[in-house]
Amino acid sequence: MWDRIKGITISFSSGLILVIGSYFVFSRNGNTLIGYGLLLLATAMYFINVIHAFKSIKRNNSTEFEVFRKTFKDPFLAIFLSTIYAGLGHIYAKKWLLGVIIFLGYYLLHDKISGYALVLLRQYLI
Repeated sequence: MWDRIKGITISFSSGLILVIGSYFVFSRNGNTLIGYGLLLLATAMYFINVIHAFKSIKRNNSTEFEVFRKTFKDPFLAIFLSTIYAGLGHIYAKKWLLGVIIFLGYYLLHDKISGYALVLLRQYLI
C-alpha cells in the first residue's frame, strides 16, 4: 500500500512541477531558466517513479515467478527500457527489426513533432 501511495505522490508532484515549469518557460513574465530547471526536475522525478515502479513489481512477485522471470527475458525490464526510449524494450527482447524501426521512427519524428508543438504553444501563449 505504501508503494502505491509513494508512486501516486511522485507522479502527482512531477506532473505539478511539469505544469509550473512549462508556465515559466512559455509565459511572457516567466523566468525561462527556472522553467528549464523545473522541467529537468520533472524529468528526473519521472525516471525515479519508473524505477520505483519496477522495484515494487519485483518486490511483490512470488519466488516462483521470479525464478521463471529470470530464466527468460524479463518483460518488466523490457517495459522499463521502452519507457526510457521507444524501441529499446523490443531490442532487449531480441525483436531486432521492430525495435530498430520504432527506435528510428521515434528519433526521426519526435524532434519534428516536438518542434511543431513548441511553435504552436509559443504562438498562442505569447
